[in-house]
Parts: sequence; C-alpha cells; structure tokens
Amino acid sequence: MGIFFGVGIVVYMTFTKTTMAMLFAGMPQWIQDLNNGVFALVVNVIVMLVASLATRKVTEPGQMTVSETTK
Repeated sequence: MGIFFGVGIVVYMTFTKTTMAMLFAGMPQWIQDLNNGVFALVVNVIVMLVASLATRKVTEPGQMTVSETTK
C-alpha cells in the first residue's frame, strides 16, 4: 500500500511540476531542496508503519508466538 502512495506522489508532482519548495515554502532551505523521490520515500515508510501497526496480530495472554514455538 505504501508503494502506491509513493508512486502516486511522484506521478502527481511530476505532472503538476510541483517542487518541495512549493509545498513547504516556510521550511528551511535544506527541506525545500529535497528531491521529490525522497519525499515519496518518507511517505512510503510512514504508510508502511501505519499499515503494519493497524494489521498487527495481538496475542492473548499465555498464547505462544511464532518465535517462541521455534525455540
């Protein structure tokens, strides 16, 4: 799911000729100079973490996890 957001951001920013300086005009210069791909990568990682946390399997007390069964 994160890859779709990352690709979508790059496609949108490429077709609309949007730059980081346009999106974050009030931010420091080093942020404005970042490549669009870096921004897409950061969004990709954030979406991946949110999706991982949202779909994480919670074990009940006393239930063995996969790592415990392989010991």
